[in-house]
Amino acid sequence: MKRLLWIDDEPWASESRIDELRRTGYTVEVARSLTDAERALEVGDFYCVVLDVMIPTSGDEEHSRYPPSSTASGFDSGAAFFDIWKPHLSSRKLPLVAVTSRWDMGIKERFLRSGLPENRFLRFSMFDDARAFVEALESAIASDPSEGES
Repeated sequence: MKRLLWIDDEPWASESRIDELRRTGYTVEVARSLTDAERALEVGDFYCVVLDVMIPTSGDEEHSRYPPSSTASGFDSGAAFFDIWKPHLSSRKLPLVAVTSRWDMGIKERFLRSGLPENRFLRFSMFDDARAFVEALESAIASDPSEGES
């Protein structure tokens, strides 16, 4: 089975996609904070990381490690998390796919500037077809990361 880390403070909003991933053979571990994600990444062996780009920081310590930048939609600590963890993910050849239900170009551009391939930034809503999301995720994971870079 492929083990996936899903980082989202509100996993209920992604429940249908997580259920579909499980039905298609993935084991999904959910981290509800960036600190929980750090712990999981330090000890876990994952196939892929899915990160909610709008995940907020929880507490002063986490906020100081992952300072959010102001965007049109609010704050995005997810990009700060990606900036810091990118070398660790790259050394393990662990793909990160950024997901959001909002379409704020500022957030997307921050991830792209940090080196996330464009095809690994996915937008969805909780009403979208879960199977189509899983197909897009699998396509993003399987693709050569250099194809999505701008």
